[in-house]
Amino acid sequence: MAQPTTLIKSFPNGRRALSVRVSPETDAAEVIDALSLPRCRRLLMLSGGANNMSADKMSRLTVLFAAIGQLIVQDGVTVIDGGTKAGVMKLMGEALGRAGRTKSPHIGVLPAHVTVGEDGTTAEDILEPHHSNFVLVEGDEWGSEVEQMYRLAAYLSQQAPSVALLVNGGEIALREVELNVEQGREIIVLVGSGRLADEITQAIQKLNEPVSDRLKAVVQQGQFNLVDLDAPPEVLIGLLHQKLQ
Repeated sequence: MAQPTTLIKSFPNGRRALSVRVSPETDAAEVIDALSLPRCRRLLMLSGGANNMSADKMSRLTVLFAAIGQLIVQDGVTVIDGGTKAGVMKLMGEALGRAGRTKSPHIGVLPAHVTVGEDGTTAEDILEPHHSNFVLVEGDEWGSEVEQMYRLAAYLSQQAPSVALLVNGGEIALREVELNVEQGREIIVLVGSGRLADEITQAIQKLNEPVSDRLKAVVQQGQFNLVDLDAPPEVLIGLLHQKLQ
């Protein structure tokens, strides 16, 4: 198996990110060593997106992520997400940039060769510039990075508290939810953010909507905390702080 290849990603805003190019099967310890990451004290796994969200909900989400950014900087939380300049990854990166993140890693894990534009633009071309590190998985399909992402999560959370936050999300986010459940990680679901987050909420609350066997299984096996998007930011911040102690 090829060894991880390190490289520096430079951005127009003057920031630079130490990155590593890996195969989907690369051992997590090799990735951590290649990135020279510090010991993880607390870990937040961010899943989902922001598809089909109204301007009003996006505004609330932006305020919420500003508060999350402050908590992450204050408590020294390592964050892992999808790394691209879109949706919740963009919101998280910008929030941490404003909060002055300097020490705790913000790691983006993505399939480097997925085509995202008719001009041949790939995921590697749209990296969110406030991340500190990127793991560029040799893959050309969305989802081909997920196993590597959660191999890292399992490794980093061996001796550190961890929690997952689900916002919106679709099919790939569901696979991430399943892996969080397999690894025994609690999941905070942002109710009202749409799509998968609301489907899980409905399944937990046993509303009359039809539920797939896959969704039913993950709800039965996992530990979920429901927080409404309309709730004051202090509600989510308090829960995150509690789960990461």
